[in-house]
Amino acid sequence: MGVDVVYTPRKGALHFIGHAAKAEIAGYAYGVLARQLRRQRSEFLKGQSKRLKRATRIGRADQYAEGWVYAARKKVATLAISQKEEALITLWKERNMGELDTCKNRPAKAVRGKDDAWSHGWRDGKNARLDHGVNGSTPFHALGNIRQIGAA
Repeated sequence: MGVDVVYTPRKGALHFIGHAAKAEIAGYAYGVLARQLRRQRSEFLKGQSKRLKRATRIGRADQYAEGWVYAARKKVATLAISQKEEALITLWKERNMGELDTCKNRPAKAVRGKDDAWSHGWRDGKNARLDHGVNGSTPFHALGNIRQIGAA
């Protein structure tokens, strides 16, 4: 979305770094989609048989979430970052965040019924809603931190 994202594991927070409007839009999109995913993953998990092992239920829920994200990512427009913006973001991160590492993601465990769970998540993710945000008077605190660089 034309921003860079930094995750701080100690706080469990995402920082969207970029120009004011782009960072705000990215934070909004993340907040909206993350809430939808958490709610739908929880509903999917509740629909699983209680007779299954906990690890199998969690593995299926993780597969569901992967499928959901794969489908829902098409709701978010991909914007390229210009070289000037990239340089400003890099400079800001060096000055304010110090040395950063790369996060490694882990794929969901391969469990019995994973293909059905993934495809169910994909179908639900296609129906994810990302409406236009309205600039209200009260800030949303659940969006993570928005770091604005350059001229606002």
